Amino acid sequence: MVVVDSHRMKPVNARHFDTYAMDSSEMELFLMREVREGDILIAMTFDEASRNLGVMAKNLLADLGSSQIQNLQFRGQWFMISQRGMKGFSPYETLKASKGGLWSPIDEHMCVPRHFDQRNVPLKPAILTNRQLVGSAMFMTPIMVIAGESLSTLTLTLETILSQPGIQPRYVVVVYNPEVIKDVTQLCQLFGFNAKATTEKEYYSFPNVSSRADLVYRVEDFPGQAFTIRMATYMKELKPNMKQCCNKRGWEGWLELGRWEREMVVPDVSRVLRRPLGSDLEPVTPLIHALFHRLRATNLEMTSPLSNADTLTSDRYESHLLELLNSSHAHVISLTKEDINACALNESTTNLKLVFDDKVSLRCTLHGAGHDRIRWHEDSMSMFWTLL
Repeated sequence: MVVVDSHRMKPVNARHFDTYAMDSSEMELFLMREVREGDILIAMTFDEASRNLGVMAKNLLADLGSSQIQNLQFRGQWFMISQRGMKGFSPYETLKASKGGLWSPIDEHMCVPRHFDQRNVPLKPAILTNRQLVGSAMFMTPIMVIAGESLSTLTLTLETILSQPGIQPRYVVVVYNPEVIKDVTQLCQLFGFNAKATTEKEYYSFPNVSSRADLVYRVEDFPGQAFTIRMATYMKELKPNMKQCCNKRGWEGWLELGRWEREMVVPDVSRVLRRPLGSDLEPVTPLIHALFHRLRATNLEMTSPLSNADTLTSDRYESHLLELLNSSHAHVISLTKEDINACALNESTTNLKLVFDDKVSLRCTLHGAGHDRIRWHEDSMSMFWTLL
């Protein structure tokens, strides 16, 4: 064990303790008397240190910030860098169990601050060690996280994202329903991510998100309301697997466990006119209300022309999307608290429209069920990109 003066950053005491042949009482006295308030303690094991390591010694190390010393077993290797007076656990601790009765090597390199407290140390993304990737455009790709109902699961997801080398928190957006999951805003502030609240569940063909009857999109999602497929596809893929793929209502989700790498063609404005069944046949759940008890746009023209039918083949559509992405322009948007509140309090939809100049405007609408659409309007031309 090495004691370092945190003011001068110099070692002031170093001791070895044999906890294999002798008890740990001498080490316990050392920890109580020689490690003073503010001192940095560097502790590590070698050979076999767990045999006579007493409960009191483990408790003293736990008080100094260790969260793993109680798990030290035969020929396990452990090290910790901590500071007397810190609250919580030390972020600099590693425990490796023995493998096949042999010692597991530990090779760590790190910089330690003069003062550290796990509760107050800001969370930072993992360092990008591959210098060839510095400045790569992939680290500026937006990441959207759609929160479910479990805060602990969301926390694990955010931890995983933050541990990716080179990640930039300002490009991570967490979308959540405040009526379903709480404290997401505070959690995102801890990670440095952006939190966006939405209480509406959107699909498509609502007047404020779908407006062009001549547009058709190639998507991986399943519309689930009404559709046309080949009889051979039904007989070969759907009929033998109805219980597995299609046992629920179509709009609740079909083909969830495997879509056989299929893609769907979906119009911007729905061509399905749905009549409500009535509350006696269809209970008005929040999902039913959000999907069907609101004004919807429906295209009833049987001969409605399509403007982009020639681009719907797989290769051409991929090329079309790449062209749109490559021709896009980056705009930095600064939102005030009033903008966010106005967006969240809108009763019809979580909708925010920002005008950059007299020709270009951006309308961002947040959707439930795993959808986010960003619609550009420029000189009467529009496009959208859907994240699934």
